[in-house]
This record gives sequence, C-alpha cells and structure tokens, in this order.
Amino acid sequence: MAISVAHLRTFHGVALEGGFSKAARALSISQSTLSIHVSALEEGFGVTLTKFALDVLPITSRLFECMDEAEDLLTGTIDLEGGYLLFRSHRSASDCSLYDSLQGTVPRPPVVALCA
Repeated sequence: MAISVAHLRTFHGVALEGGFSKAARALSISQSTLSIHVSALEEGFGVTLTKFALDVLPITSRLFECMDEAEDLLTGTIDLEGGYLLFRSHRSASDCSLYDSLQGTVPRPPVVALCA
C-alpha cells in the first residue's frame, strides 16, 4: 500500500494531540474523516497505530518538517543570507547600474561588490 500524506498527517495530529477529538479540531477536519484516515492506514498495513505511535511520531515529525522546509523554499519565504551574483558586461564597472536595476525587484537587494 502506498502511504497517503493526508493519512499520515492525520495520524501525526492524533499522536501529537493525544486523541481524536483534539486532533480533529487542530486539523480542522471532522472526527469521522479523521477516523477514516487512521483506519485506512491501520487496515492498509495490518497494524494498530496506537501501538506504534511512539515509534512513528519522530519519523512523521521529520517528514513534515522537511515538507514545510521544501514549501518555504519553493514559495520563497526562506531568507537567503548569502550567495553570489556573477555579472559580466562589456562596459566598465562605472557604467553599470546593477544595484539601481535591482531596486524594487527584490524585497532586499543584495550587497553588490564589483571586483576587477
């Protein structure tokens, strides 16, 4: 059986919240939907998740931290603290207005250092 991220997130919520009612409220889903998700995982793998909650929770925690990090990166919400911009031009550095060009295009224009 392929693992559904939605089902894992539901299980993760139950394990974190310590119960179905609290998890349903925290996840903003109905308790019946929550029960269906957990039952699907249990039936799909032939296990009772309450027996494995302490073993699975650290894994799902890492999974969702990585997913959140990937989403942040893809949506551009991670602040980049460093990097390089390679800029080549046939004109002299004094004729280039790179910094002026970047103004207004990014929230915080990079520090620009020109090296000859």
